[in-house]
Amino acid sequence: MTSLITREGLKSRGISYSNVHLIRLENAGRFPRRVTLSRTRVAWAADEIESWLKDLIAERDAKVDTDDGGR
Repeated sequence: MTSLITREGLKSRGISYSNVHLIRLENAGRFPRRVTLSRTRVAWAADEIESWLKDLIAERDAKVDTDDGGR
């Protein structure tokens, strides 16, 4: 079973983007797409959010390795 994360769940993970910014990121393919639960409720697949966060951390670590000459 897939678990879902609400906006509050995003905030608890440190993702406090505005709705407009989230939509822009989603449309650009830079953030997981939301799941529409009803006209007024949306959520995101937890595994997709966790994967996105891991990718950001890996990107950060790769940049650090490049910036310091791999030391």
